[in-house]
Amino acid sequence: MSTIVAGADQYYSDDVREKVVRAHDDRRASGLPATGWPGFGHVRACGCGPKGGRCASPKHDRWIADKKEAALIRDAAKRLVAGTTNLSTLAGEWQAKGFKTRLGGDVWRLTSLRKTLLAPRIAGILVHNGKEMGRSDAIEPILDEAVFRRLVGALNQRNHGPGSHGTKQLLTGLLVCGVCGRTLNSNMKCGSHGLNNLRVYGCRWDGQCNIKAEAIERVYIEKMFERLNDPRFTAALERVDDESERLLTELHDQDAELETLKAAADRLPADVYIAKYEAIATRIDELQRRIGVTGTTSVAAEWAGKSKQLRRVWEQKLSTDEKRALLAAIVGQATVLPADKRGRYATDDEVKARLVPLAGEAGTSARRPR
Repeated sequence: MSTIVAGADQYYSDDVREKVVRAHDDRRASGLPATGWPGFGHVRACGCGPKGGRCASPKHDRWIADKKEAALIRDAAKRLVAGTTNLSTLAGEWQAKGFKTRLGGDVWRLTSLRKTLLAPRIAGILVHNGKEMGRSDAIEPILDEAVFRRLVGALNQRNHGPGSHGTKQLLTGLLVCGVCGRTLNSNMKCGSHGLNNLRVYGCRWDGQCNIKAEAIERVYIEKMFERLNDPRFTAALERVDDESERLLTELHDQDAELETLKAAADRLPADVYIAKYEAIATRIDELQRRIGVTGTTSVAAEWAGKSKQLRRVWEQKLSTDEKRALLAAIVGQATVLPADKRGRYATDDEVKARLVPLAGEAGTSARRPR
């Protein structure tokens, strides 16, 4: 008897689950978000609360922006893309202002804040099974899609970019050894005449490209201010914005082509379908990567032509992560060539002579020293 009852309960449970999944699929196919309370930044257009149940209003299935919460998200996106703040600061500010998480929590954890800012719904994009389904009229966008893509790029760069794994030095991940091609790490070395606590960037495998941290950081910072005042650099940032728009358009076209291919899967030979699918998927991955790169580059846009303002806040108000993000976006990576003479304190001109841009002007490239 117990076996029969257990089997019947399992059948009922599976049946309910299948109906719920089918209902959710039907809703998303119609361009509607799933049931449940909207995430942070959105509320139901009908005015129903999180525990109000379903009402008869046709606006029940539409999510609109909550003015106060949406303002927080827009401010956070602007500051993160510009590189003037970090998630820890934002979490503290949101918590101090009394904003609760969607689960009613009083504490904003970094994971919750990051998840909120990476949710495609804040750009009005519907998601199903972790995949973007495109813009939905039932979700009011809080951010423009171009701004959202830049925000995603900025957050991914902070968490997965060069030097993000627990390192706190200013140029970690930006310097490459000119001998072995590996990234230089920050170390403490014994200086000349036995002096200790000399901070350097060096290659742990070779050591030929060690360079004094204070000298190269000073050169990098001055180069950043120089570029911010260069009209050619400002023009280049504007071209980055145009490139972002073009990449977004192509990404939408590729997504549409992939959906068309899936719909015709049963009419195509398996090898043809697989080849086409892999080609489109590869291009989509490349476009998403390039959108992230252009988004990271646009971190500098807020400071173009404002080097004096940046100088005033550089030391006191910006964290090391924020400084590194600006240096990466404005100056970029460079190869460090071996010094002609070792053991003496290098001048700024000598430091500049050892640097070769990795992604600079046409015709510049990293050279492997003999």
